[in-house]
Amino acid sequence: MDLIESVHGQYVHKRRTSVLSGWCSRLIPFDSEVLDVGCGDGRLARLIADMRPDISICGIDVRQRKDSAMPVETFDGKSIPYGDGSFDVVMFVDVIHHADQPSAASHPYQGSSRRRNARLFNSAVNGLGGKCAPWRFPAL
Repeated sequence: MDLIESVHGQYVHKRRTSVLSGWCSRLIPFDSEVLDVGCGDGRLARLIADMRPDISICGIDVRQRKDSAMPVETFDGKSIPYGDGSFDVVMFVDVIHHADQPSAASHPYQGSSRRRNARLFNSAVNGLGGKCAPWRFPAL
């Protein structure tokens, strides 16, 4: 790990996951089953689960990390490894911008939610400390 990664991990990532976990935990409906797509090291999902014991949350990502804060299932980034209607909420946090075609990135996941107009989250960072904005996608 180089110096930049170390500083980012200790200061930026820790604070960011703390802020985002509070924001997301307030938006997730009671007693929901949640899928965190592109969960990375699982720290955000772990913090949300700790704040909200009423929800069940699992994460998937395109790569497995050694230091994951929770179990993370690896997937190909294109096909969700769960059937339609498996979750109440599908989260994308800081992930859509990594997709080759960001506008199409949510399409394969829409069927994974049980609720019509499921809440799908992404965060948009501005230069003033990271304002978050929920995105809602109509059922496709």
